[in-house]
Amino acid sequence: TSEGCEDLRICVNAGTTTEQGVRSLFADDFIWVMPGGELSLMGLVTGDCNVVAGGSHDVAIGSVESVGYTGPYEIGVNTFSKDPLAIMTPEDDPSFSDFCFWVLQATIFAEEKGIAMVSATEEMPLTNLYGDLFTRMLQNAVQAVGSTAELYERNIERLVPRAGLNQLNDNGGPQLYAIPGVFSK
Repeated sequence: TSEGCEDLRICVNAGTTTEQGVRSLFADDFIWVMPGGELSLMGLVTGDCNVVAGGSHDVAIGSVESVGYTGPYEIGVNTFSKDPLAIMTPEDDPSFSDFCFWVLQATIFAEEKGIAMVSATEEMPLTNLYGDLFTRMLQNAVQAVGSTAELYERNIERLVPRAGLNQLNDNGGPQLYAIPGVFSK
């Protein structure tokens, strides 16, 4: 129902899963499809829109401020999209990819165990994954960059508030996620 939404104008980037989601929730009269990029956010600046729909990085306050919007702004609590973040490495160097995997696992382990940058030397375990020269690699990684919580807070939190798939999975089982649109009947 559109009761109470007479003045609603939603900017959304064209051709995205967010556009599909918005179209499933609102009539076309409320939707302003933008070609992409920062143009949806610019809709706030120009007044063309009073709502922006997008991924959490699109609607983050830092993104909105970066286009010059200074008016009132609030991010709703309902999430209609998922923005999993992942590490990527070159496929032609499996040893480097393995090394990166174990460094990432060390940062996740550190968060699970409450180990921070300042306590990594004392609390992170030693390993023999890569021989005697690298027994402290997990300690060194966490000492250098911190746990995933510290990394996220320092580098990403302002752009993409940590929620959903980007939180530590502490429910005792795998965190399963099917990428929308990849599988079809």
